[in-house]
Amino acid sequence: MLNEKRKMTAEDLFRFEWVEDPQISPDGNKVVYIQRTINSEGKYISNLFVRSLVDSEERQWTFGNHRDTHPRWSPDGNWLAFESDRSGDTQVWLLSINGGEARQLTGNKQGAAKPVWSPDSEKLLVQVRISPNETLHTILIEQEGDRVSSSTVIKGKPVLQVDYIRYKSDEAGFWDGKYIQLALCDRESGQLRQITNEEQDHLMAAWSPDGKQIACCVMERKNERFYPTCDLWIHSLEDNSWRNLSDSKGTFMLPNWSPDGKIIACVGYERVFEQEKLMHVWHFELETGKRRCLTEKWDVHFTDAMVGDMRSGHVNPGAVWSADGQGNYVTVSEQGRVSLYYVTIQGENIPIVSGERHVYGWTFHKKSGKAVIAVSDPLTPGDLFYIDSSKGESKRLTTSNQWLEEVELSNPEVITYKAEDGWEIQGWMLKPAFYKRGETYPLLLEIHGGPHAMYGYTFFHELQLLAAKGYAILYTNPRGSHGYGQKFVNAVRGDYGGKDYEDLMSGVTYVLAHYDYLDEQRMGVTGGSYGGFMTNWIVTHNQRFRAAVTQRSISNWISFAGVSDIGYYFAKWEVQGDLVTDPDRLWQHSPLRYAQHVETPLLILHGERDYRCPIEQAEQFFTAIKQHKKAPVRFMRFPDATHELSRSGDPAHRIARLQAIVGWFEEYI
Repeated sequence: MLNEKRKMTAEDLFRFEWVEDPQISPDGNKVVYIQRTINSEGKYISNLFVRSLVDSEERQWTFGNHRDTHPRWSPDGNWLAFESDRSGDTQVWLLSINGGEARQLTGNKQGAAKPVWSPDSEKLLVQVRISPNETLHTILIEQEGDRVSSSTVIKGKPVLQVDYIRYKSDEAGFWDGKYIQLALCDRESGQLRQITNEEQDHLMAAWSPDGKQIACCVMERKNERFYPTCDLWIHSLEDNSWRNLSDSKGTFMLPNWSPDGKIIACVGYERVFEQEKLMHVWHFELETGKRRCLTEKWDVHFTDAMVGDMRSGHVNPGAVWSADGQGNYVTVSEQGRVSLYYVTIQGENIPIVSGERHVYGWTFHKKSGKAVIAVSDPLTPGDLFYIDSSKGESKRLTTSNQWLEEVELSNPEVITYKAEDGWEIQGWMLKPAFYKRGETYPLLLEIHGGPHAMYGYTFFHELQLLAAKGYAILYTNPRGSHGYGQKFVNAVRGDYGGKDYEDLMSGVTYVLAHYDYLDEQRMGVTGGSYGGFMTNWIVTHNQRFRAAVTQRSISNWISFAGVSDIGYYFAKWEVQGDLVTDPDRLWQHSPLRYAQHVETPLLILHGERDYRCPIEQAEQFFTAIKQHKKAPVRFMRFPDATHELSRSGDPAHRIARLQAIVGWFEEYI
């Protein structure tokens, strides 16, 4: 007798293995990758694994209850540098491929991160954080002498003085006055030499092929420009000169040098006007200073726009050059798919890995054409696949999460439907697990955040859990989502709660008409961030749903504009109102304005350290609904949780969140 499969649970989160950031060795015979898990203490840990591409032998290279990340091979193939927090702060460590224990390479008081090897394998570029009134040299002297600062010691938390509008971020919290600077680290001694000192953040560094120049992305904090820019700069190690290639006219990231050192490829956009722009591939010619958009005729988004709860902040290589310098490999987000393409210097697009899947990581061995791709799909959280284009070979390298074979998973069905004005909208229907023909099931509408992101062909623990609880799930990409071109992604601007709301309601109407197993009298809605805003908007504008769960939401665009880390420009660009000169427009699009109409039982979930959609958004909405006493409402606050609660938050909080969502829908639907 065959063993019966079981239902997915919230606690299954503890069993997942996440395979991330593959990197092929210089000889093309091995790949190193990260395996991230949750240990018995409920903490994330990650270790390095190395797998042979010749005989499939696999070995775990690092061990312990710490986080080893960002592994990078030296060009000569003899060393592996990586980040680790095993000594407390994040530092750069070194492993020899000939064996032996890992060696801590940096011991900087402020930590060190993101190692990038020089072409001769003798040095590494690393990122360090330094205040304007200090240098790496003075910090190192203080460390060596173990001296105590002579400044007055005051008990309690320090007072935060704010002079610049960009003083906080959801990722890093409150700015401590330190800038990200670049330093050269000697491979043998670990000695650090600071090479940047401007009061700017220096990120995403890359060596020129001859080792004489460095490209990096520079972000300003002190300049009170309305929107943040990310400029592409070139630094000469020979004469210490700097050159700005992009002139603060947009955002350009992830630089990659051409093999001959004459062109830098990156992904980004020019900010010609205030709107959400698609990311494209750009070439910067160093001799002429000219820049060219390689993909301007292709109306898609380059880089990964996929929404899910399996990963957060995974590595994007940018636009990587082929060995002959005739094109770039790059990630493309299109119609719910994240694929890998090759774009020639003439602009021709050639698919390398495509289909109904999510390519969330990849690495190429340029000389041989070998590649290792990290792929997820609706039934696979993520695994590595090997491709040898010269031989036409392809095989699976890892089989993580084999325990899922015991779980009944639901495979989504793609749908397309017409909005009220005729626009075509893509979505997916997920049947309940253990679906039985002839029975009826409640429907849940899931709404993604962004809004400039997309649902698609990737694994989603939350959706599988809800399907296991007997719900059918509809999730769609309303206008404003990535994956359908510039006009589509821009259509939500100035119309939050307008056509985007109609797109979602049209989707509900469509599936009710086409799936006879759905019970129209038992429907719920949930979403986070923009999806939380839209959940709030829905419950203030109709009583179609029997229950709702709003997560890390926006309820009041006026206060959002003043308190969010991105609010000062996001509200103006997206809602097209101004905190001072046009607050009425912001108020018109605020669900809080219509809170007296809420009759749907509402659960409010919010992180207390969410600086993207600060918790005051939830507090206002909760208070307003309570005062009018028309609907049951509950408010759950997650201590120390950021906007990333559902993706990279504390595992115990993630499980509590899932259990709360399930419990609320079970109680009211």
